[in-house]
Amino acid sequence: MEVVITVTGTSEEIGRLLPRLGDVDVEFVNVRETKEWDLGYAVQLLEELHPNTLEIIDEVIGHHGEISAAHLRGSESGSLRGKVGPITKAMRRLEKAERLPTGLPTPLTALYESEGNSGGKAASIVMPPELLPVFAKAIVVARHSGHEVAR
Repeated sequence: MEVVITVTGTSEEIGRLLPRLGDVDVEFVNVRETKEWDLGYAVQLLEELHPNTLEIIDEVIGHHGEISAAHLRGSESGSLRGKVGPITKAMRRLEKAERLPTGLPTPLTALYESEGNSGGKAASIVMPPELLPVFAKAIVVARHSGHEVAR
């Protein structure tokens, strides 16, 4: 008899699972480490973020993955400084606590008016299209669990 079990996750997570198989004779194990966002990972990230950052994520999702920085600033003198960076910092904290796998792409990215980001002003904030569904669901889950997410 052959049994095939598919497990996705980090190599650390899979490594913790293998000993639980007990006396099963494992002839071949194909371990594939995932670097993809899933609902659980997205919810964990959202629960780590300040409501202002959650609002930006929600707005980007509501605008199908891209929103102008001018819209988020509210005025020409408004600033986005400190709005997107906390996402990366929260990801690093979760990675260090082994609650997120390392190497996940940052869900939001600032696109700048000039090449690179040195001295340039952000033109828009984008989320890759493949992340929109998982983060849209995660916002709903986070709201349902009582986490403060603007709407």
